[in-house]
Amino acid sequence: VKTTSLVLRPLSARRDAVEIINVASVNNGEQLAVRIKWRDPTHDAFSELHSDIFRDGVAVQFALGAVTLHTHGHNEPFFGMGNRSKPVNIWHWKAGLEEVIEAEDDLEYAGGGVDMDALIYGGIMSNPVSKLNPTGENPVEELNAEGFGTITPQPPENQNVDGLGEWKDGMWTVVFLRDMPKTGKWDVDFAKRIDPALMAFAVWDGVKEDRNGRKVISVWQRLNIIKPK
Repeated sequence: VKTTSLVLRPLSARRDAVEIINVASVNNGEQLAVRIKWRDPTHDAFSELHSDIFRDGVAVQFALGAVTLHTHGHNEPFFGMGNRSKPVNIWHWKAGLEEVIEAEDDLEYAGGGVDMDALIYGGIMSNPVSKLNPTGENPVEELNAEGFGTITPQPPENQNVDGLGEWKDGMWTVVFLRDMPKTGKWDVDFAKRIDPALMAFAVWDGVKEDRNGRKVISVWQRLNIIKPK
């Protein structure tokens, strides 16, 4: 699986910010997975004992509609959560919610009709993909935005992105998983794409008290959707 290294920049001045993420994506024609890895020496996660803790997190953002990058007129949305009439679809993972969900519901992998171990062979994660639960609750929230101050969660029935994170040896590995066809107006469509999808990333570092707009971000990147033959 090809991995791409991307540079991140903080939205506010700071020291020792996360500077690099490694991104990979793969699909089997039915589902698409995105893996993000970054170095973080501290594990900052949600805890029912310490609910006020600042959490590590990562988000993937996709431009909606027929947009291309750096064409005449620059018709892509602003990479910082879009802008008016140019909405974005955001998948937001927060550290620690897996443990809460597992403790409450004793989740088990439901299969979902696709062998994700084969799909991710050689590399999306060490193995925790096998824990993904495509039919139950998960630590990913799906949102939309048209600029700062407009971010809105999709209703529960439209939350269709699964995910899982693992922190090991000072490294976060997070996987997002979604069916390729969109199921709602405000979802990015992978199934019928001709042009590359535009995607951008954001990382929150809990030890730096990151939350909301305090984060590091990337600019737009092209994601070429190459379906297996």
